Amino acid sequence: MSAIAMATTDLADTYIHAAVHWRVEPPFAIDAADLDQQITLSGQLAGRQLAETMARTGFDAEALVVSSTVMTAAITMSAAGEARFFDAIEQVCGLRPQAIVNAYMCTGWGYALRHFLRHTDVKRVAIAIVDLDPHNLAWQRRHPVIGASGFGVTTLLATLPSDRSREPQCSGPHPNSAFNDFVMALKAHHGRHGAQPTFIPFTQGALATTAERVLAKTQLGPNRNAEYGHCFGADPWIGLIEWFEAQPPQSACSVVAGGIAYNGYYSFAPVVVDAQTCVGFRRLGGDVASLERAIGAPADEPLIDSRAARPHSPRQLPLELQSHA
Repeated sequence: MSAIAMATTDLADTYIHAAVHWRVEPPFAIDAADLDQQITLSGQLAGRQLAETMARTGFDAEALVVSSTVMTAAITMSAAGEARFFDAIEQVCGLRPQAIVNAYMCTGWGYALRHFLRHTDVKRVAIAIVDLDPHNLAWQRRHPVIGASGFGVTTLLATLPSDRSREPQCSGPHPNSAFNDFVMALKAHHGRHGAQPTFIPFTQGALATTAERVLAKTQLGPNRNAEYGHCFGADPWIGLIEWFEAQPPQSACSVVAGGIAYNGYYSFAPVVVDAQTCVGFRRLGGDVASLERAIGAPADEPLIDSRAARPHSPRQLPLELQSHA
């Protein structure tokens, strides 16, 4: 497949030090003693991933925020549950989340980045995308339009640009037209800045067809819905991870990551990756014993090297990486 045209890299955009995803097979900790233990395990798992990724990169985060779509209300609507979750994260990685962003669902990471750029002087941000369902609800497992769901935890480590106006594009709600509005906004962005590898949610049917028609298939990361399902806010980062592993950049390059929420919000961000960016993917069982092994793994046995954990090697992706200094 022919290479797409790449825009010159703009180093003034947000720089991604790391994007790491651990897929957790459902049901989540169904054999736990109670909901409190499930909450603690979810926080410990996110904390372990954060600790491992920060150690690997030497990243010193100034702030941590959690983004989630399916987090239990026993955390988001309960001060005691939130405290238990935050305590578990902090005990493992040393960082306490400033907040949980769940109103914007799958786009929460984009709204979190925009918040830090608009309202703080923070430069080095950690985002934990945590989508684990301790209740094992059937409607969380499969969506009538998008299909099967995928669950897990994702760590993003980012340095924000000095020019605080260079924020993600966030918009919504867009009743009944969110996906069309999302892909048209991406098309307009590419028209202004040139074609860039673009990673969007894993969809199926008419949604996937619309994205390929509007944005051109060669411009998009592979749609991995058949393999992973829709993984909420992690989808674009899984796409980036696989693309990066298949074609590691030799110098800095610009890509776009975007998400859309069930409730009509969307967000996308141009970001920079380079040879120093740390990526990883791992599969974990959802039973307590598997989770505890991952949480308690020694520091000298990192869990973010994904290649051996895959059932197969990532296929060659239809985006030829052309890095620009």
